[in-house]
Amino acid sequence: MQDIGVPGGEYFMHLDPAATRNNYGIVIVQKKRYTTARGEKRYKLCLARHYIWRPNPGFGLDLPALDDEALNISRKFKPVLITYDKWNSVHSVDYLRRKGFYAKQINFGKSSKELYYQNLVDLMERDELELYNDDQLIAELINLKYKTTSKGITITPDYHADVDTDDLADCLAGACWMAVGRQMRIQLPGSILMNLGRL
Repeated sequence: MQDIGVPGGEYFMHLDPAATRNNYGIVIVQKKRYTTARGEKRYKLCLARHYIWRPNPGFGLDLPALDDEALNISRKFKPVLITYDKWNSVHSVDYLRRKGFYAKQINFGKSSKELYYQNLVDLMERDELELYNDDQLIAELINLKYKTTSKGITITPDYHADVDTDDLADCLAGACWMAVGRQMRIQLPGSILMNLGRL
């Protein structure tokens, strides 16, 4: 776990804002280049730091204060990219942009969330994601429920589990997607239209 970014480190930060019911989460991952035993150059992600704030019953969360917290954290790690779930984050994104950081919203709808989590699973299967031990984050990941529907896969927390939230898990999936997942998707081969003339 890092308290501050290392010089030259490439960091990606994702925030899952909340106001009253859910937790407000931040996850930062560091992207590192490595070479496989076969000489292939790839990237590995390391969980650098995470933060979580829980709403006070009857009061909720102090969003302006959390914007200041996000700014302080951004100054410590200097992320290449900061992303927010689109829900209730326009002001927060603008605030960090005005302070000189590259921040934007990303969609966390069902189809997007499926992509983010598939990338997370792929990273784990390739042993390209290092996590430090944190009870809340690990429990959220373990307790996720995957349900196949006619429109794809729905990913939700297990509301009957002791840890019934997915805020940090979503942040981890979002940060990892922005670090490597979206580039991998761009590199996937697509349809190629070729003019073969008259046959």
